[in-house]
Amino acid sequence: MLNRCHGIAVCAGLAAVLAGVGPARADLVVGSVIDVQFVNGGSTTDSVHLPTPGNPAGNFTTVYVGPYNLEAPTPGLLSSWMCFDASQPVSSGQIWKALVEDLNGAAALYFHGDPNGLDKMKMISWLGTQWNGANATMLADISMAVWEITADYTGTKGSLNVDGGNIGARGSFYLQAGDPNIGPINTLLGQAYDDRGDYGGLYLIPVTCDQNDANCVVLNGIQPFFHPVPEPGALALLGLGLVGLYAAARRTGTRGGSQARPVACPHAPRKTPAALFP
Repeated sequence: MLNRCHGIAVCAGLAAVLAGVGPARADLVVGSVIDVQFVNGGSTTDSVHLPTPGNPAGNFTTVYVGPYNLEAPTPGLLSSWMCFDASQPVSSGQIWKALVEDLNGAAALYFHGDPNGLDKMKMISWLGTQWNGANATMLADISMAVWEITADYTGTKGSLNVDGGNIGARGSFYLQAGDPNIGPINTLLGQAYDDRGDYGGLYLIPVTCDQNDANCVVLNGIQPFFHPVPEPGALALLGLGLVGLYAAARRTGTRGGSQARPVACPHAPRKTPAALFP
């Protein structure tokens, strides 16, 4: 079941404006390679069967679900990115190279050779449209729906099922039988299948290169991430919020200063080393 901590301080009210999804930074250019660092894994957890090779059936691990916070040393904080492959780990403070891609580029690179790769990315893209206005529970459900798509989608709607009690339908990613989030996640999966398409967004694909060239290949052992494009209304609200913050700064005579960081919840108990996330 989901577990979340309460009373988290939210800086400047912007998280409330976008309710879980902020704008992708304008300086993240498709085709560029940037340094990315893992900051924290948010505050919501669930017990899941991870799609890692050799993980025995029925072995569940408590992991963070929902958006993560990343940092790019040059462009600064990258908030509210979701991992889209739960079979890959990431360690607190770890730094890696990531290629910024759009949907088609990410599908071709990360799901190379997978005939269902483009459809997987299109379903993930649709799930990104559900971020706006989503609460912590909904964001967690979206995250786990994304993991199910990457792990188990084989081209049919019936291949998408996270019910650990349904042995005939479950794949390599699933929840414990009776988890109350199974129904909402499976509903999201059905909608994602029906409405899949390119809804925009950016994707951070871990790579072994310093620039996008013929030698740029996927780096195994690091999580890939995606970020949706907020709805126009949300961007307008963000603009109004930034105007208000600028006006407040002028009234107090402050400019610049250090960038605020979200306050993270304590790490949840887990069966894997505490520094590792899914």
